[in-house]
Amino acid sequence: MTNVSSEHIACCHRCSATVICRIDTVSNGEYSMMARCGRVAVIASGLLGSLALIALIEIFSFELSTESGITSTQPLTMARRAMSSLSDAKITYTQFSLPSRHFPSALLIGVRKGGTRALLDALALHPQIKAARREVHYFDDEMNYGKGEEWYLQQMPFSRNEITIEKTPAYFTNPLVPERVYRMNPAMKIILIIREPVTRAISDFTQVYYNRLELNKSLPVFSELAFTREGQIEMSYKPVRNSLYALHLKQWLKIFPLNQILVLDGDIFAKDPLSQLRLAEDFLGLPHAIRDSQLIFNPSKGFHCFRKTSSSKVHWSMQIGKLLLKFDYIVISIFKRMYQNKCSQLDPLSDASIKVKCLGRSKGRPHREIDDKTQQHLARLLRPHNRVFFQMINRVFPW
Repeated sequence: MTNVSSEHIACCHRCSATVICRIDTVSNGEYSMMARCGRVAVIASGLLGSLALIALIEIFSFELSTESGITSTQPLTMARRAMSSLSDAKITYTQFSLPSRHFPSALLIGVRKGGTRALLDALALHPQIKAARREVHYFDDEMNYGKGEEWYLQQMPFSRNEITIEKTPAYFTNPLVPERVYRMNPAMKIILIIREPVTRAISDFTQVYYNRLELNKSLPVFSELAFTREGQIEMSYKPVRNSLYALHLKQWLKIFPLNQILVLDGDIFAKDPLSQLRLAEDFLGLPHAIRDSQLIFNPSKGFHCFRKTSSSKVHWSMQIGKLLLKFDYIVISIFKRMYQNKCSQLDPLSDASIKVKCLGRSKGRPHREIDDKTQQHLARLLRPHNRVFFQMINRVFPW
């Protein structure tokens, strides 16, 4: 039996590698199965001194295909043929296109409380996008930035030819970030999603309020913090300062041309996400692959949830996985025990993996009540800043 190298095993442990097991049999010709580690696992192993091929489409299986140019044979049939002709089989392991980590070619830079998490989850529905699932804070955090680009690369998801996107809303408001991004990639595509600035500021304040409440700290009063004694904007108060879009975009336009920055309307996105996603797909040079049926409105929270594609390819592999569970449940159970602590993705054979994905409990909660007089005063103070912002982007918003 051909041994799988330790390097390839390490890839399996990370649950992101793709391996190709080429099965050469004397009587059945040549077959090829594409396997995403932890999603579709094809394991060659010795049992009691005999050579056995155990095909497991289980645990994290979402995709399965035969390599182009290879005889098209049902994967389950492949597995059974290999099992029935062990004496004639010669298993060889070939690495074709193992996924690797890539630096992002697009950044979702903000704005905080503008809908960045929902936008990232929606963009991740696209088959040609790989999204870093957490905020990395590389360009804005001095400690992280000091760790260097190799550390940053290790925070990215595995991919092949997909576009990698990273989201950190703090990038938009940090004046050091644009130049740092440019030094890494002058061609970086920048995505900014904004909301009506008063509503966004109150949402920002609401998050700060509940964070302090959970920590049993003194609770803030918006009207006391948002304005100076003279009734002007308190520039040092972040929930309001974050709504000064012109102030922050100015720093980005010093470094990047406007055609590398896409500004999306978060208020429209909340009601009609597909219209904004189409703009993002065009901006990234991608085909329109996200479908309206994948965007599920949640009336209790007031925003959309997201569902991965339910193509026939996905259903087909999942059904095969269920059959193989019955085929050799013991081996699958062993495989689960070996890798369950290594892998973070959901089992597609469980109900959890086919549920619609919604944002967390901290998203969509009611805003703290701010009296109309305070809101109107803030809106008046923000109007000059808004006009400057509109001139910068050659576009007018209804606020």
